[in-house]
Amino acid sequence: MTSGIDIEASYAVPMASMFDWWKGQLNLRAVANRVNHFTTSAPGLVTRDVAGSIVDSQPHWRAQGQLDYTLDGLNLTLIGRYVGSGTYDKSRSPAQLGFRDVAAQAFLDGQISYKLPQLGRNGQIYLNVRNILDTDPRIAPLAGNLVIVTNPFLYDTTGRMFRFGVRASF
Repeated sequence: MTSGIDIEASYAVPMASMFDWWKGQLNLRAVANRVNHFTTSAPGLVTRDVAGSIVDSQPHWRAQGQLDYTLDGLNLTLIGRYVGSGTYDKSRSPAQLGFRDVAAQAFLDGQISYKLPQLGRNGQIYLNVRNILDTDPRIAPLAGNLVIVTNPFLYDTTGRMFRFGVRASF
């Protein structure tokens, strides 16, 4: 059984409505998810509520906010990603693990792109930077046989990453 709440809000405004001299469009969007209960069960096994468990990829809160500015063919985007704090593994005690709580963490991403109609209907060039601040992930290993120091389903495992690309359609 799963219970929680999803929240989403968006707002778009022409910049000229705020400043006469500023052209373009500003778009804001935020999405958040709160997991109250995430119960797992199987015949013959203990029923567990893993909401708030980081090892099970179920922090109570996750959120993402996005800010877009568009002017003609230019688009600038900033994205903030948030993973709430939680208990590393609710089925184990601090004495078994050596730690129990995992702090919240946020990441910042960005992209700049420019439309190029010469490359087709969706043609563009872009530069994307993931984890702009090069934030190290929380120490929260996955359960199992793999030796990974963090949960890749929740945290950035690569560090700052640059991608440059060209999109074209013919």
